[in-house]
Order: sequence, then C-alpha cells, then structure tokens
Amino acid sequence: MKLRDFLQNWINQSNNTSQSRELIIQGMQGVQQFMRENQIASLWKQPPTLYTATLDDALGHGLDIIESFSMVLGMTVNRIGLLCDAETIIKTCQTDMPDYLGMTILQFDSELALQYISQSLPKKTFFLAGGPLFKNDLDFAQRCGINFVAKDIFEYIQFLIHHI
Repeated sequence: MKLRDFLQNWINQSNNTSQSRELIIQGMQGVQQFMRENQIASLWKQPPTLYTATLDDALGHGLDIIESFSMVLGMTVNRIGLLCDAETIIKTCQTDMPDYLGMTILQFDSELALQYISQSLPKKTFFLAGGPLFKNDLDFAQRCGINFVAKDIFEYIQFLIHHI
C-alpha cells in the first residue's frame, strides 16, 4: 500500500509537466530508492512476467523505459527483440506464456501483423502497447486486438497499480 501511494503521488506530481527522458529516469531512481529504504522487493506478491518486442522500431527507447520501470517494480522482464517478425513474437509467447506482452508500435502498416499477434497469443497473455501512432488513430488498438494502450510511462504505471 505504501508503494502504491508513493507511485500515485509521483505520477500526480510528474504527469502535469513535460517530462524529459532524464527526468523520468530520475523519477525511476527515486522509486527504486523508496523501495530500498522501505524494504519492498516488488509491487506484487507473485511477480508477473513481461515480454517486450517491436515490429518496426530499431531503437527501442520506449521499451527501455518500460522494461526498467517494470524491473524496478519487481516484474520479471524478457526482451524478445527489436524489429521482430510476428512469428518470433508469437512462438516465444506461446512457449513461455508471459503474463504481459508489451510492444512499441511506430508504423500504421503493422496493423495486420498486430492483428495476427493478438489472435495468436495465449489466452493468459495481456497485450499492452504504446507509441505515437495511437494518438493519430484512436481505433487502431481496438482493430488490432490490443488490450491496453499507454500514452506514456505514467499511464503504464497507473495501469500496473490498478491491476495488481
């Protein structure tokens, strides 16, 4: 409960201002320090698994932030890879059965691949995504079968807080 309150306060303070990557990383370090000082190992009693991948992003900066925060909060994180094909993502998820699949999506032409991925994921795997194109096409996620879209790290953490 203490960690949830701390995270919610941080989100409320940070979400009202423009956040650079450096400020987000500083915030993450603050969360990590709070957890250490309060001897909190994880947000969960049974930490979930998060697998991440991209279809069309060669840099993965968004994944770096999501993965780092997820690990700080106690999730088990495994990166499938950058610029993966749908088959690799599906096969890995079907074999390992992660709780969450998180993807950064940059291009509209990935729609068919995303539909294929969402239809082929194990039932237990919740499909999360983020990326700039979701702001331009509000129905894209629904058409692709994505369960939740986070516009930024704050929405992602908010999602985690409410889905423990």
